[in-house]
Amino acid sequence: MGIVCQIRANGKCQAADESKVLAVLEAHRSGLEKLGQPYEMIESRDIPVHLGTSLYEKALYTPGTMLLQPAALAKELANTLPGNVTLYEHTVITAIEQGDRITLKHASGEIVVDQLLLTSPSPPTSVSCQAGSYPSSPTQA
Repeated sequence: MGIVCQIRANGKCQAADESKVLAVLEAHRSGLEKLGQPYEMIESRDIPVHLGTSLYEKALYTPGTMLLQPAALAKELANTLPGNVTLYEHTVITAIEQGDRITLKHASGEIVVDQLLLTSPSPPTSVSCQAGSYPSSPTQA
């Protein structure tokens, strides 16, 4: 059946409300242009129709982007880890020592590993467009 994480081909809107972020949008748009990838730049007057808010000055819509539920993806990945991988949840790491091996200190002791994939939540940097707000967007999967 595969990994179930509510993946949808809705595309993505990255919106900006200040000049520093507007420059990032423009750089992203320029890169898409060079790669020949589809995009639509949405001006402030049209943003409420697409995003339901007038907070932003400009938005960049990329129709080829897939959206998914990150918590569902994390849970599904955790449930399908191979036997040689250990997942430590709810373990607050207080120090990391790097040497021949990596030692992670926590309240109950330490974890010593050869390799480490350390993840943490990050703040959202984009908002999802409302389904059906773009005539050219793919049908929801």
